[in-house]
Amino acid sequence: MSMVLPLQRYEVCHSSDPDTVQAAIEPRFCPHSLRLTPHPGRLDARLHVRPMHQVTVHYVSYGHEVHLGPAELASFYVVGLPISGEVDVTCGRQRFRSVPGTASLLNATEPVAMRWSADSAQVVIRIERKAVEAELRRLLHAPLPRPVLFRLAITPTNSAIRNWLCLVKLLLRDLETDSPYFRSPPTVGDTERMLISRLLFAQPHNYATELMTRLRARTGDAVEQAVALIDAAPEAPHTVPALAQQVGISVRRLQEAFRQRMGMPPTEYVRMVRLEHAHDDLVAFTPHQRTVAEIATKWGFTHLSRFSALYRNRYGEHPIRTLKRGVSIEDRIARSGQPTAHRG
Repeated sequence: MSMVLPLQRYEVCHSSDPDTVQAAIEPRFCPHSLRLTPHPGRLDARLHVRPMHQVTVHYVSYGHEVHLGPAELASFYVVGLPISGEVDVTCGRQRFRSVPGTASLLNATEPVAMRWSADSAQVVIRIERKAVEAELRRLLHAPLPRPVLFRLAITPTNSAIRNWLCLVKLLLRDLETDSPYFRSPPTVGDTERMLISRLLFAQPHNYATELMTRLRARTGDAVEQAVALIDAAPEAPHTVPALAQQVGISVRRLQEAFRQRMGMPPTEYVRMVRLEHAHDDLVAFTPHQRTVAEIATKWGFTHLSRFSALYRNRYGEHPIRTLKRGVSIEDRIARSGQPTAHRG
């Protein structure tokens, strides 16, 4: 059975010849060595490429254990999201074994080397360095005297990273279906900025403390502080008394200020944000991966019938219908057979 792969309509290379593979991959990343380990079998490499503007999304697999690098990216960062197998990554002094459920983030200014297992397949996102630096300067309102250095390992241990990974899944899904949403340059630019800014807030880096300090300085207003607390962790048990205590005003003042500024009480804002995150998960996953109850509970909804009613009122359908429409990359691969042999 033929296998439907991520971004398959954008295939640019499928080959068993190392020189052909390297000639296809190097111009899209950087010069590097490609060494096959002495195992049985032949290279069976694939490269699919979907460029945007400052972000390019790839699907990469080699079908054989390979060692890549050393190399230096220089003008871009790379996020690698494994679909299968494992990739041992060294970036500067950091090392990490990336497997499905985690990801790696390669810095532009540090030497990189990798070992891909034979069954490795990754969605690889190239993000231009100038776009990352421009977005961080905008957020800091200050120049950057040093290169931006991220932590190599991306692990979904907090809601900010999990939300960012969900955003990537939604982006990939829209790119695969050639959504009209991405035919407008301003829309593409907005999507890329959101992807980069959320990454800067979610993943540790050498400007993270300064970024959070500047953010707190700009959110001196009690309502803005409360909104920031809710947005950072929508699933947390936010009560109005707890929020009021955290932002340093009375419950009554917070409620009044929230109604004036946001047009709704704090509890309604919490519910709205949670519904948005639940909707994102329902779109990104399938019934084989998550249940409606799991997603609802994850985002703080303890009564399933109440959640269903709120969701139906907001999105015009039952949550299970949204969930059944989604077919994730991982699920497609798991349910598909082996790829049809084809050599370039």
